[in-house]
Amino acid sequence: DMLWRTLFGTAVATCCIAIYHGDFTRYCMLSLEIGVQEESLLTRFNEVPLYVIMGAMGGVVGTMFNNAFHFMNHHRKHFYGRLTKDRRAYCCCKMLESGLVSILTSTLMLAIPLNARWACRPLEVEDEDEEFDPGFTRRYNCPPGEINEIGSILFGSREESIKDILTNPAEFEPATLLAVGLIFLGLMMITFGIAIPQGMFMPTVLTGASLGGYAGLEFQRHFVSSVHPSDFAIIGAAAFLAGMQRNTVSLCVILMEGTGQTKAIIPVIITVVCARLVGDLLSEGIYEIGMELKGYPYLVHTGRDRYDMFVASDVMTADFDTVAEVETAGAIESLLLNSDHHAFPVVDGETGDYRGMVRRDQLIAALQCKIFVETIAGTGVEETERSICKGSGVRVRFPEEDEEGSDDDDDEEGQEDPVHPGGTLRRRYSSARRLPRLDDDVYSSQRDLALSDTMPDWDPNKPELVSPWLRDNVMTTSNSGDEVMFGMDETLPNGRIQTHNGAVVRVIRNKFVAFVSPDEKDMRVDVGLIMNRAALSVLAEHPLSKTYDLFVSMGLRHLPVLGEGRRV
Repeated sequence: DMLWRTLFGTAVATCCIAIYHGDFTRYCMLSLEIGVQEESLLTRFNEVPLYVIMGAMGGVVGTMFNNAFHFMNHHRKHFYGRLTKDRRAYCCCKMLESGLVSILTSTLMLAIPLNARWACRPLEVEDEDEEFDPGFTRRYNCPPGEINEIGSILFGSREESIKDILTNPAEFEPATLLAVGLIFLGLMMITFGIAIPQGMFMPTVLTGASLGGYAGLEFQRHFVSSVHPSDFAIIGAAAFLAGMQRNTVSLCVILMEGTGQTKAIIPVIITVVCARLVGDLLSEGIYEIGMELKGYPYLVHTGRDRYDMFVASDVMTADFDTVAEVETAGAIESLLLNSDHHAFPVVDGETGDYRGMVRRDQLIAALQCKIFVETIAGTGVEETERSICKGSGVRVRFPEEDEEGSDDDDDEEGQEDPVHPGGTLRRRYSSARRLPRLDDDVYSSQRDLALSDTMPDWDPNKPELVSPWLRDNVMTTSNSGDEVMFGMDETLPNGRIQTHNGAVVRVIRNKFVAFVSPDEKDMRVDVGLIMNRAALSVLAEHPLSKTYDLFVSMGLRHLPVLGEGRRV
């Protein structure tokens, strides 16, 4: 809404300035150039209906292209979707389609100029001074001393062709501009979506400028002789781009900055607004269609005037799954398999109070990395310690040592274990302390023992058996140093170390799931370690209009609705 208001206000202000400095004695002419004006810098009121017609036609042509794009790529998606299991057939069909489109494009570009005798025109003197080679691609099949207009555009530089059409379309025959515009429009419909690098902006500008230049020549010949075809070439490009992409302000700025023709700002604004309105009435924009075909999550912008009558609880989803702060691996596996959600609210195991949000990929990563809460024998109470691991790192436990002084202030004690009531959950955050290096003398013997257990050929007197990178990446995972972890970066040499396999990840019904081994189903995962504790949420009585604004402006994918007692 704000963007449309800004564009409308700018257009009204521009027209008011042009009217104030215009000459009402000469057919109510408008101009942004103050002072004595040339005839080419003036815009008349009687041309405004032509701009509206150009905008409407641009919206219609853009809608035709968008519908063709959706039709072609929708069938491509279904056709290639049946070949995903056969990779060889999939690649062959992709290459075959690209080859057929290339053959068709080459055939059209060769056949049309060959049979377009009306496209030949005499070679003018100034044409000989141009950098373009006046050889076969310009003369093509025309007699000596003539050039082929269609051949010059199709086989020449696209940038030079666009510049020539935008600068002076009167140099070309109207049939030439119409043929070029229709050729590129048809080729764009069948080309966009195949497996080759492709751009959209330049072909669209060339198509719109050609059709706009043709319309300008026809308007000048049959309706208003004072119109300038070069203005209509820019207007045609703006109309086609706005009808296809549904851009407004950015499109006006791009065309004005790219062409430098500020005299056409008023016609371009009128045309873009009309093309956008007509296009929105007929179909969606090209980008919305592309996101739909790709399956990207996208919230459709709808009118929110009636949202003030509702609250968040009126539109929320009542059927959802939650995860406890400490959950078993088997329960998480079942949740991922039976649910299609991308994220899950994390609640307290006893009270059900909302704690945060955890995504599906984070739960899968926790199962893969085996971020489990292991039970350790305590002195009268049950204690648990988080086991930290990276990738498929190896944990090696050393003989127990005296742990005097190991209880620091950053240990969390006294919190009741949510899985085993009556026990105490004790978490040691080793990242909050400085990890001792294993290359110190204190740990050298322990390192040798660990390496000898995992590598039978390890000899403390021959450290070259293990790369320096591996020795530097041996870390402790507990403060007392009784457990170490080896980094397992596959891009660097890591010696011969046995690894523990994590959860198996599969794609079932277009969603990622993880399967753990039977021995690990009863292991507990500390979801509180990986959840987002600062996830945004709203109350059940929160107005729907403000909820919608929060969801859209923050780009959210999930927004929990909380009732009394912070329960989801």
